[in-house]
Amino acid sequence: MTGELTPAIVRALWEAFKANKAVDTLLNTLAQAKTFFRWMKARGWLKHPEALDGIEVLGRRKRGKPQLTEDESKRFLECALGLGRAGDAGAVAAVTALVLGMRASEIAERIVRDLDAGGTKLRITAAKTAAGVRTMKVPPVLQPLLKALADGKQPSDRIFGVVNRHWVLHSVKRICAAAGVPVVPAHGLRGTHARLAVEAGISGDVHESFATTTASYAGADAVAGAAADRVADTLN
Repeated sequence: MTGELTPAIVRALWEAFKANKAVDTLLNTLAQAKTFFRWMKARGWLKHPEALDGIEVLGRRKRGKPQLTEDESKRFLECALGLGRAGDAGAVAAVTALVLGMRASEIAERIVRDLDAGGTKLRITAAKTAAGVRTMKVPPVLQPLLKALADGKQPSDRIFGVVNRHWVLHSVKRICAAAGVPVVPAHGLRGTHARLAVEAGISGDVHESFATTTASYAGADAVAGAAADRVADTLN
């Protein structure tokens, strides 16, 4: 079937796909398609490897994800904590996204044995990069919520149950709506966490890429732990 992908067919598929799509989505999809075409061409599976030539995306990427202000973050956290204490696992995931700055996939994939040291540490055992493998200090406000979800489960069971990153994304948006704050994506909470941590006195990037001095003298885990404490303190 790949041999049937003529320029006319590819153009028609693209025109149908691009309707009502964001610029970022179109740019990402086109880049992925070009990579796939190069891979197929190397295997001789395309009669028209030039079929994507001439397809362009007009517009620029958005810079950064929408974030919450400090006041909005406090309302978000208050709402999520209330629902989380009532047994809402999605609300606990939303709290985790804000106070730890974790990716949605990292939250969804955590298993019970990742919650370590009496529930005071959360281990990230696999990530996109080696630097992403880390141990995060869990702020006191989050500890009882994670412990309650892990209670009674086997070490290999998922803390949040059989969920995926889309469940986390939906949970964050749901809590935003319930808290009466702008609806932001889970990655927007990651950015909010980073900004709040820097404003509270944490120098350097609190994501996986740290400044040389941070990596050399403090270490990624120490900085991430300090960042989580500062963010939680700021919002309490």
